[in-house]
Amino acid sequence: MIDLNMDFKDYYKSLNIGVGATDSAIKKAYKQLAKKYHPDSDGGSEEKFKEIQEAYEVLKDKDRRAKYDTLYRSHKNSGQSSFKSGGFGSSSSNSSYQSNYSSQQQNKQQTQDKQKNNSNAYDYYKQESQKARERQETYTNQKDHASNDSNQRSYQQKQYSNAKKNTTSSQGQSKQSSGSKANKDNNFSDFFNMFFGGETKASTKTSRGDDYELSIELDLEDAYHGCTRKLEISSTGQGLRRLEVMIPAGVRDGNKIKIAGEGKVGKNGGDNGDLFLKIKIKEHSIFRLEDDDVHSTLQLEPYEAILGSEKEVITLGSKVEIVIPPQTQNGKILRLRNRGLPNPKTKVQGDHYVHTEIKIKDHYSFEELQHYKAIQRVNEL
Repeated sequence: MIDLNMDFKDYYKSLNIGVGATDSAIKKAYKQLAKKYHPDSDGGSEEKFKEIQEAYEVLKDKDRRAKYDTLYRSHKNSGQSSFKSGGFGSSSSNSSYQSNYSSQQQNKQQTQDKQKNNSNAYDYYKQESQKARERQETYTNQKDHASNDSNQRSYQQKQYSNAKKNTTSSQGQSKQSSGSKANKDNNFSDFFNMFFGGETKASTKTSRGDDYELSIELDLEDAYHGCTRKLEISSTGQGLRRLEVMIPAGVRDGNKIKIAGEGKVGKNGGDNGDLFLKIKIKEHSIFRLEDDDVHSTLQLEPYEAILGSEKEVITLGSKVEIVIPPQTQNGKILRLRNRGLPNPKTKVQGDHYVHTEIKIKDHYSFEELQHYKAIQRVNEL
């Protein structure tokens, strides 16, 4: 139960910063003080560390800070050090105040202005106190409704028969996470819990789900032509789901394909994260890939290299006939234009490079050897 007779918390003083401090200054001050007063450090203080954490929890959040600044100004205008009885424009305080200054007519207007500020500050305090009570009364009901809302969302998505089990597990993790946040806020002061209601904020704030990455392997031919893949995923936490994904032509090893909304489920109605498919190209038995270009090896008989010939070459797109010029040397590279991978960004297709290799057989016939001996005798002349 929150103690309504509490001291006002000066969070700016706790972090040793001014009221107009920037977000970066607040973060810097928090890191320095948290390191200094951490209970595990020399000269650390658990009480001081908790005070610093509480101040940072409020001032780092845009909405919480705006609310605190309004309260801070009202408190400063009231001239009181706490919310306890007699503060913020109570009748006993005002009567004493008026009595002390009733004989000083020159300060009458100043007295009236201060009383008005006290009254306004106290009214603001009462309004926030009422909100705090309402948050305490409704928090339990909100936790019960949260699980129903999660079930409602999961019902709207396609899932397999085991989705209900996985959904229940996911909800249990969500409740545990929410409970951890609530426990953290409960370690803070009554002042924090009254005006900033950590539990209610955590349970109602929407947040986007995390992204999810999945690796898939492709043959080089699939990367060249593009393909369709059927996947079974459980990234959204709603059980196994079946997706049909289009893989565009020209994808490379390490490329990522984004599938919007198929990542992990958002919290409290927030958008789902995205699914990223990371491409892994399998090693090919014939082709070697370098950027947009494809490389392969073509073996030639010695006479084909010497006399020239026409050879059939397999490319990613189809088989093509290639002319081998006479006296082709071992290792000569022949280029086939626009027979490589298409580039999705530049829309330009790479080339196919054929590396020639003179083949020496393990066994030659008597007639073949006689021909080579004849060539040998000619070269010795």
